[in-house]
Amino acid sequence: MTHNLKLLIYSLMVFFLLSCYDKSVIVIDEKVSSELDFLSLNQDQIHSEHRFFREFIPAKYANLTKNSILIIETKAYHEKKQKSNLSLLKQKISEYEHSQDKLFIYNGIEVPSEKIKNLKNINFSDLEVLEILNRKNAQAIYGHKTQKENIIINTKNPVKDSILP
Repeated sequence: MTHNLKLLIYSLMVFFLLSCYDKSVIVIDEKVSSELDFLSLNQDQIHSEHRFFREFIPAKYANLTKNSILIIETKAYHEKKQKSNLSLLKQKISEYEHSQDKLFIYNGIEVPSEKIKNLKNINFSDLEVLEILNRKNAQAIYGHKTQKENIIINTKNPVKDSILP
């Protein structure tokens, strides 16, 4: 089966799914979009695609629909977001390098305060997840170690990293 035929079948399947639900909403790169916008995307441009129904619709989109939503992130948008996240991370590292009320978790491991500066060496293309959790949200995961702010960093290749030698 050729790539174009696969793409056509994929697009028709998604179009059918969208048409089965009243008032489905399509969001591409955090912007409400039309079905035509969606169908004009090449499958190779898509980084991630998530469909949510009714009570599982993320809170920030709940006012758009009560039935279903398709959230798509393109590769270009994802890369732009990753660069922005890395910039934010480097800023937070500089701010918190000598702070005692911050917890850094790097690939599941608590970062000792003397190693926090090493986090500035992360390559943006390796960055998989960057989350900043408040104490309440982080406590369920990290328990008593939780601080006022908790910075969670996961990379694509944790074994190859030299951030925490």
